[in-house]
This record gives sequence, structure tokens and C-alpha cells, in this order.
Amino acid sequence: MDDKLLFVDEFNHLLCEFAKLMKANGKSDDEIVAFFDSEKGKEVGLDLANEMIKGLTESLEQYLAEDAVSDKADLEHYKNHIESLWGVGLQWMRNLYSKCIDICQSYHAYVNASEIHSDKHHVGEALWHLHARATLVYAEVICLLENGYPDGAYMHYRTLHELWAVATFINSEPNDVAKAFLDSSNNSTNSADKHYEWAKLSVRFNNDTYKTINISQIAGIAHELLQQSSNKGVSKNHLKRVYTFPNLLIHPSVKGVLGRTSENYGNSITVGRVDTGLVVPAINSSMMYFNITQLHLAFAPCLISSIGIGILNEIIGKKLIPAFKEAEKRQKEAQSE
Repeated sequence: MDDKLLFVDEFNHLLCEFAKLMKANGKSDDEIVAFFDSEKGKEVGLDLANEMIKGLTESLEQYLAEDAVSDKADLEHYKNHIESLWGVGLQWMRNLYSKCIDICQSYHAYVNASEIHSDKHHVGEALWHLHARATLVYAEVICLLENGYPDGAYMHYRTLHELWAVATFINSEPNDVAKAFLDSSNNSTNSADKHYEWAKLSVRFNNDTYKTINISQIAGIAHELLQQSSNKGVSKNHLKRVYTFPNLLIHPSVKGVLGRTSENYGNSITVGRVDTGLVVPAINSSMMYFNITQLHLAFAPCLISSIGIGILNEIIGKKLIPAFKEAEKRQKEAQSE
């Protein structure tokens, strides 16, 4: 039986069996049709549907252990397939992740041991907080890419971009803004429209023009700060482009939802695992994670932070990006043969 027609076929089977029983009791075809059009017939149909639901659920439970073995085997097979195509780049992502943790642990030990006191210590704590969240998100990006879900990984890139925007904004603000951010982060009762209320302490937002503050406003300031900085390695317009694309791709819409659930709705996005499209979320997420890490390590400059930033920059620029570009090139060549 075609899985896509499972519910229809099962329900039709139950209706046919009930119709046969009516036929055996002397009902004519017209009487059977009239019965199913009646209120009583609709009640019977609902009872049959409930019977079908119960039966199918019990059937799933009966084969649960067998399905688990089969699904795990399919998952491992696909993960091995992804690894054969993108394994080098994915391993450099794992290396970037683990090295970030090692470097930050050494950095924290040095900063604490040196008893560095700063009038912006809340800023440093906020950057630490944001980097910890970014580290978790980056680990999830790796997991999604390893399992063939680049769309999901790109959703997480959007989160990394937002964390970078907040970190960049806070890094340019006085200590009281960072403290307000930390207090807000610990307040789980904040509603969505008050999520960035802490930013109102900034002179940039402390007037009546801004009744509510959103991430787009904070990101706009972060992009301006980037453009003004001496670091010209990343274009503000480039960041806007790579951020806008996942917003268009991921945000729910009627067409997007239908595209994910129907084979006949234009250029649909495949539901399930795919082995293409890993390059953009992998590279952009890695670069954004590096940017957040750099902000964190640069708060209290020292030899450890300088060497750490250098190592991470080398991993991304000389190893990770070329590995994904080379894998993409091989895949395109194989497809064209």
C-alpha cells in the first residue's frame, strides 16, 4: 500500500466492509448510499474513523522496535553519505567548535587569575553570556548539517546573526546597558514586545520615538558600527544580504508551507534530508560564530586572546572555507557528468 494513501485506503476498506454487511442484511445499493448521506450514516462514518485511528496506532506500536532499528540504520547510512561528501568541511567545523571552547577556557582562567577590574565588567559578562549561547547554537548547526538539514542550519545562522548584533551593540554601550541586558536575560516573564526593552537605557533609544525596540533596529546599529570600525574585512551589505536570504527562505508563508507538504506546488523545499546546500549555512554560521568569539576574546586583550583569534581565523580562512568550496566543486562536477 502506498504510504501516502494509507489513511484513505484504510478508511475506504472499513466503509466497504460495513457496506457489505448492510448488503448481506438485504439493503439495496440505493439504500446503502442514502444511509451514508444521512445523519446516522455520518455518525457511523465517524465511529469507523475512530476505529481506524485506534487500529493504526496499535499497529505502529506493534512494530515500534522493528521500525526503530530500521530508522536508525537509515539515519546512519545517510550520515555516512553526508560525511563522504562534506566530511572534511564538517570536521573543520567540529575543530572550530572545540578550539573555541579550549581557547575561551584558557582566556577565562587568565582573566580571573589576573583579577582584571573594569568599569565595564557587565559588558564583559554580557559578551560571555552571548558567546555561550552562540556556542550552543553553533553546535546545533553542526548537528543539523551532519544529518542533512541545511535549511534548519540556516535558521540557526539567523540566530547567530542576531546574537552578533546584540553583542556588537552592547560592546559599544556603557556598563548600565549591559547590566540591563543581563537582568532581562534572567527574567523569563518578559513578553515578546519587551524582549529588547533593556536597550532603552542606551542614548540611542532613550527618547519617545522608540516605543518598542526590535532586533532589526539593534542590528541596524550593529551594521553601522561595523562599517565605522577599522575592520574592513566584512562588508555591511554582505552581512545584510546573507541575513535577508534566510529570513525569506525560512519565515513561514502560505507558499512556503505548501511547498514543504506538496509535491505539486512549484519550486518546493524538500521535506527530509538532503545532501546539497550545506556550503552557505556552514560558512556563514562559522564566520558569524567567529565574529562573536572575537568580540568576547577582545574585551580583555591579552596574549591568549590574540593567539586564539589568530588560530580561529586561520581555521576558517585557510581550512574550513576551502574545504566546503572544494566539496561543492566536486559535487557539481559529478552532477554534470
